[in-house]
Amino acid sequence: MGECSVEHTITLDGEQVTVPEGATIADVLEQYGINHIEGTKVGLLRSTSSEELRTDRFVLHTTKGEVELRADAPVASTLMGFEGSAVRWNDGKSLVFGYRPVDIEPSRNERRYEGGEVFFATSGFDAEKGMLAFSLRRHSAAYGGSEEGGFGRVIRGAHVLPKLEEGDVLLSVKPVLEVRRAKDFLLTENLSQEVPEGAMLLTGVSISLLKEAPVGAEHVLAALEGHVLTVDVCTNSFVSYDGLQGEVCPFEHLAARRRGAVSVRTEGFGIGRIYISKQDRASSWMHSVVGEVKSGMELLDFASQGDAFTVRLEPERLSVYGRTFVEAERLAGRRGVVLERDGYIEDDGIIVDQNPHTTIEVVEGGKVRALGVPPSKVLDVHLYRQEAPKSIKYLSRALGMAYRPIGEMSVVFTYENTILMKPESTPDLELIPEHTPTDVVEAGEIGLTNQAAKRKGIFGIKLVDDTKYGPTGEKFHATNIVARVSREQLHKLHGLRQGDVLYIREEK
Repeated sequence: MGECSVEHTITLDGEQVTVPEGATIADVLEQYGINHIEGTKVGLLRSTSSEELRTDRFVLHTTKGEVELRADAPVASTLMGFEGSAVRWNDGKSLVFGYRPVDIEPSRNERRYEGGEVFFATSGFDAEKGMLAFSLRRHSAAYGGSEEGGFGRVIRGAHVLPKLEEGDVLLSVKPVLEVRRAKDFLLTENLSQEVPEGAMLLTGVSISLLKEAPVGAEHVLAALEGHVLTVDVCTNSFVSYDGLQGEVCPFEHLAARRRGAVSVRTEGFGIGRIYISKQDRASSWMHSVVGEVKSGMELLDFASQGDAFTVRLEPERLSVYGRTFVEAERLAGRRGVVLERDGYIEDDGIIVDQNPHTTIEVVEGGKVRALGVPPSKVLDVHLYRQEAPKSIKYLSRALGMAYRPIGEMSVVFTYENTILMKPESTPDLELIPEHTPTDVVEAGEIGLTNQAAKRKGIFGIKLVDDTKYGPTGEKFHATNIVARVSREQLHKLHGLRQGDVLYIREEK
């Protein structure tokens, strides 16, 4: 990008920024250090006129956290005037910021307020001493507010309000801009598009995960570890990502599925599917709410099935599975987390288990205990994901490798140059013949007995080439080849006995 003497203002992921005149999307991404994944789309709204934007949602940044509200009346200018105001009181029934002028006719009448209701109040029934008030629970009082009552409701961050006290400050009030209609809105992978004055550029979807659902949050972190959100299903009320559909995720958090809510299906058809709500929906015992979209909802509003977007997750995943202790300590240290070694504790030890298991618990607790094993116990394998997708799905679920890059199997039988292995879990999945051998099974290939034979679900590996039988001892038609171990690692298999544990790690 060449030198430009003239700059103009745009909205970048909800923030006002300046860019050189003539800047392209790629220029803006580079200028502000925004990571973009090739093949994902960004959104460009060329004009941000009031006709094309809806501002009935506002994010309030306080010294104790964020609160989002939806306003039922055009109160933007008055509401934003409370930036910098301080908490005047929090008596358990109401929380009040002040003072700023408010455009209301104060009433001396008492009225009932519902929990989560937001309203303007006055001190001494003087509109020049206005207050921004939140009802923390249902109660009746006279606050010198309007006869019409409240103007909005809290839709996110209600848990922050009771924590606020005198001395806390409302740092900022930001409108959440939502595109109302598709005029001039462009979803594109073409980063050479120019970003004109006053445009809104959305570079991805940002998701904040909830502490109330640590396992569900880990489900999302594992599913989206590549930082790409693909729209597998798109309807008027939601989009979904189905990468971990079929994986069981426990129910943890019941909450209304408001616009932007991220939930995981925990029962019934589509279990494990990740949903993002485009419209408000009631809570459901089959949908555990695990997070919320902080920015980028407009991308999903205009998305079609198959569209992909860069996704940013908070917190970032912190998993040490499959790493050496040296690698894990470096990673944990960058996040301010202490790693404790257990098991085989040498630097080259490979981590096969960690406690706590979830990112949220690790980050909250500030430490993680990791179990290591010697490298001689770990096989680095190439998985045939493209050639045998159904078999890989079976393997991933059986070994828990949908959530981590390493899993374990126990040796159940050894004979001649064949080793048979079985995981602890036996998924209830079909194992149709796929990627079956034709002429020869090479040493180091890992096979899985398919449903053409009685011993469906057994894994095996050959130490020598074989032109007659597969790695599990079955004929070729009953054997799916799912992975390959390099010949240089075959020495790790010599001397294995029944009951020994072998760890399988997907090669990097």
